[in-house]
Amino acid sequence: MFEDNSFLQRSKKEIGDQFSSDFFAPNLIRQYGSPLFIISEKILKQKYFELESALKDYRHFKIAYSFKTNYIPGICKIFKESGAAAEVVSGFEYWLAKKLGYAGRDIIFNGPYKKDSELLDAICDGCILNADNYFELARLEKIVESKRLTQRIGLRVNMHYSRPGSSPWNRFGFNIENGEAVAICSKIKSEFKNLNVVGLHMHLGTNISDVRIYKAAMLKVLNFMIEIRKKFEIKIDYIDVGGGFAIYGNRLKNVAEESVPSATDYTGAIIQQIIKKLDYKPLLIFEPGRFLVANAATLLTRVISTKKIDNNPTTTVDSSISILREAPFIDFKILAIKQSDVLVPTIIFGSSCTQSDILGKGNLPSLEIGDILAIYDVGAYSLPRSSQWIYPRPAVILKNDSRVPEFTAIRRGEGYEDLVCLDLF
Repeated sequence: MFEDNSFLQRSKKEIGDQFSSDFFAPNLIRQYGSPLFIISEKILKQKYFELESALKDYRHFKIAYSFKTNYIPGICKIFKESGAAAEVVSGFEYWLAKKLGYAGRDIIFNGPYKKDSELLDAICDGCILNADNYFELARLEKIVESKRLTQRIGLRVNMHYSRPGSSPWNRFGFNIENGEAVAICSKIKSEFKNLNVVGLHMHLGTNISDVRIYKAAMLKVLNFMIEIRKKFEIKIDYIDVGGGFAIYGNRLKNVAEESVPSATDYTGAIIQQIIKKLDYKPLLIFEPGRFLVANAATLLTRVISTKKIDNNPTTTVDSSISILREAPFIDFKILAIKQSDVLVPTIIFGSSCTQSDILGKGNLPSLEIGDILAIYDVGAYSLPRSSQWIYPRPAVILKNDSRVPEFTAIRRGEGYEDLVCLDLF
């Protein structure tokens, strides 16, 4: 049997915010089509406030929304209005942040690939710029030298840590444990005279439910800060912690159910180390994406067929893993928008012509053609990574917090012409 009564209780409570009643789901699908993403403005704001409240005692902090997690402008604008900065990892995302009205000082530019023109824009705009590798540092030095400037930069650092079922995220930046990070600071001081290291950036991974990992990582970062200040007179003004906080509803498949820490648990573990080790308070930057946006989105999708396979109930819906790209590795919770006292374990297949198109499993009632399923907590990564493979992408609508009308479209559904609009016939 698929679990779980605890989630059903939570979902039934939260479904009220998204639909108010079962009445809205079929009406929304009639208006906008199926499948259909629904974003709750209220939940977006609640998640931002939750993290902001967890940091209020530290005071010297900045929350930056990770655009790559879901860069639909209607979502980014809500976080901007709430006070979030923008964290971007590409020239496109940098362009979008500027188009949405972000000033350079409120943009954090990360990522392993930044073109020279994008680096120059970031320098001129005064954004927070975190360098990923030696070659990027060399290009930065050349650019600022040609403009007769000096540039404040952050360095991305990584470290080893133990997390069951996952490899360390050590691809990006400079490793602290093996001496690489110290060596690059030495090289910057000797070779790159126009670059001043003032910040450190780390990102430990995603869905990390053990706050001890953050505590241990922060201790390594702080010890590194103390070392480079003593050796090179480099004082770090900001620590960019990245994101990675686990949330309810985004459990990785094949991973046992884990308790999810609160935002205060995460921030407390980080802040306690800073207070113990440093005689000052650097700016703390957090870049949550999944934490802020995942719980705010639901995917509605209609049943198009049902059958039993090896005597197990299955259903096929008009969505697919091309639309819900996280489905292969996130155990999303799926409910039917219909009342029933009898629920049976059911496999939900997508509508693409591939055997592996499985959206998930759920305890569902006996289903009929046209029934509507709701897949919860799908706001992170699936929308920006969705593709036009076989079918057009669906509309996205926003359930407004207190404005009229209650629902507004923030992305129109695609038609067939959209699938070939760039192709040359």
